[in-house]
Amino acid sequence: MGLGSEVNIEISTNSLMAINEIRKESPHVVILDNDSDGLNPLVFTKLVKRDRGLEKIRIFFVINDENFVDDSQYQFDGVFAKNNNVSLLIDSLNKNENK
Repeated sequence: MGLGSEVNIEISTNSLMAINEIRKESPHVVILDNDSDGLNPLVFTKLVKRDRGLEKIRIFFVINDENFVDDSQYQFDGVFAKNNNVSLLIDSLNKNENK
């Protein structure tokens, strides 16, 4: 899914509601904001990654803390500080599109 692909963007402010939508229509990528309501990021990611129908979804985490260390428990495909340019996230999506 590079930038040349057709992209459908859905926005949810609550990760619990988002998990239900993801189960209905599986996206290629989820961008998870640490400030969203609902499930905590660890629970959300584990629910997605442990579901055979959803496990290939790439999850990127956006956080305020630039010093956040993504250990293996989270299984994020990328972590980005909110103050960074969004182009870093887009570059990561394009670079790893064949994952």
